[in-house]
Amino acid sequence: MTAYEPGGPPLPHRRYFELCARCGKCNDHCTVNYSGTESTGTCTTPQDIALHLLALENAVQGPATDITGRIEDIPVRPTYICTACSLCDYACPYHVRFLENLIHAREWIRQNEVEEIPKAVMDMENDISRHGNPFGYPRENRDEWVRDDFPVLEKADVVYYAGCQTAYQLFSVEKAILKVLSAAGQTVTHTGTADLCCGRPFYFSGKNDKIDFVARHNVDLVKAKSAKVLVASCSSCYLAFKKDYPPIVGVLPFEVYHTAGYFHILISENRLKFHRSFEKKVIYHDPCELSRGGGIVTQPREVLKALPGLDLMELDKKGADGLCCGGGGMFEAVDEDQSYHIGEAVVAEAYEKGADVLATACPTCNTVFNMARNNLMKKGKLNKKFKIMDIAEIIAKCL
Repeated sequence: MTAYEPGGPPLPHRRYFELCARCGKCNDHCTVNYSGTESTGTCTTPQDIALHLLALENAVQGPATDITGRIEDIPVRPTYICTACSLCDYACPYHVRFLENLIHAREWIRQNEVEEIPKAVMDMENDISRHGNPFGYPRENRDEWVRDDFPVLEKADVVYYAGCQTAYQLFSVEKAILKVLSAAGQTVTHTGTADLCCGRPFYFSGKNDKIDFVARHNVDLVKAKSAKVLVASCSSCYLAFKKDYPPIVGVLPFEVYHTAGYFHILISENRLKFHRSFEKKVIYHDPCELSRGGGIVTQPREVLKALPGLDLMELDKKGADGLCCGGGGMFEAVDEDQSYHIGEAVVAEAYEKGADVLATACPTCNTVFNMARNNLMKKGKLNKKFKIMDIAEIIAKCL
């Protein structure tokens, strides 16, 4: 890393960070602070991050100084101890968009090389650039779980964009989604091995300039299939197509839906027929980017309510006020132990309320909750019968 030079550019949105540094009203809502700590060694809050960023700016603008204080021995600086859940935005009495400001601050950090970037973040960026996914998996394996049952079509009405985590790690979810979409009577396909990571990890890491290429590439793939609809099951992928790509490529020639929203349409139009019952108590968790970021709250619940035999339950905190799984914004990669520890709070509540299944609509939440579930099982706090399922898996069992 190049050492910073005194007299560098100012921290973007400084006036908001000064307000956050003096306020702290969102601290009790912060996902990392709410959960306690285990591995990062700090109860970092938006207020802590603001103070840290202001200290960084003082070092950049004035004589070069060490950033000292209670954070000096923390392995990951506060700048990246954030799940990007936006609960701070939701709780802010002054309507400060803290997450958006933090992303701009990360861009400032990257452009001016004023702070070490976590190795996990750099590794993810390199893997996306080299392999098209943040895990470094071979591209030829991207559709290995579904290619036999759902071959890639040259043309289709609906294109399903699986996203990296679902394609490589949650093949049962991908199969369920394609099964449900196909049952609705339209021609459905996926992009096989051709698509790239949606690019949101670049957004979260402060390398927004790298999204342009993946945006054009992924949009062109869907356009080539003459699709009317693009469906994404990952909250980040959904927001990438819905919000990030249009400013780059212009108005998209197809509609963009999250699976939860599109399933709701299919059920409302009576295009899905249910022949089996799902006699389980199901509690739904709102993914942060889907609920607070995308405004999709009622549709997943209406979908679950429409399934025969299903008894829908609720967590204490739900909708726009729902708790984060702990894995968003690349935090699972930065500190997976802490991420799973955060997820335990949601899993434990769902189990203690008597649910049989914790349903979600996001692959990150799915992964974190499964790891949290395993941790709680090892501690003897729940049994093997408690399941984590994507809503598509539940729907598929009712077809």
